[in-house]
Amino acid sequence: MVNKNTSIRPLLRNGLYLLLIVLSILLSRTANAQEVRFGIKSGLSLTKINSKEDSGLKVGAHISGIVLYPINKSSVSAELQFSTAGQQLAVWEDVNVKEYYNTSLFYINIPVLYQYYFANILGLEIGPQFGYCLSSTTKMKTGNSDWIKLEHNHSIYNPFDFGAVFGVFTKDLLMESTNNLSIGLRIYTGFTNVFKDRGANKNFGVYISLGYIL
Repeated sequence: MVNKNTSIRPLLRNGLYLLLIVLSILLSRTANAQEVRFGIKSGLSLTKINSKEDSGLKVGAHISGIVLYPINKSSVSAELQFSTAGQQLAVWEDVNVKEYYNTSLFYINIPVLYQYYFANILGLEIGPQFGYCLSSTTKMKTGNSDWIKLEHNHSIYNPFDFGAVFGVFTKDLLMESTNNLSIGLRIYTGFTNVFKDRGANKNFGVYISLGYIL
């Protein structure tokens, strides 16, 4: 039987090589060009873990630092993002009793995106995202009882996450050259499993953000 985690390692390795190349280009441009711009964004995160279990969206938050290199009507963007993730899950213990599970994950992510502007204030973005899980907690309760924090080994989680980002955003909302306020809607689909040895279970998230480019 083929180990899925082993088969995806070459994809992760190649993706990391691509990330290093893109970041190297951005850093070299930063030293030589005035076009490179920096910014920050923050907002709401709605996440879940896609699996055979029917989990609900978990509300969280994210914040990112941005390096942006404009290219004509497009740009290349790299971010350092801190984001919550996880899921809320309800399971019937028997016909009358329901168990609730709340899994909270905290990631540091690096999305590298190609952005194309269709109009002066509208654009689309797409690209890979690389993540690392910094911490994890799981709480549960039965029926209307109080939440209990479960003791678990962090090693049950895959520390690395890799997936694709697609989004739409606005820019220059204040219509002034010195004010680059933006609103973004982004969807993330993970390609790697969150839990080890539990079948298919991948991160999914919807991110709504407010950003400012210097």
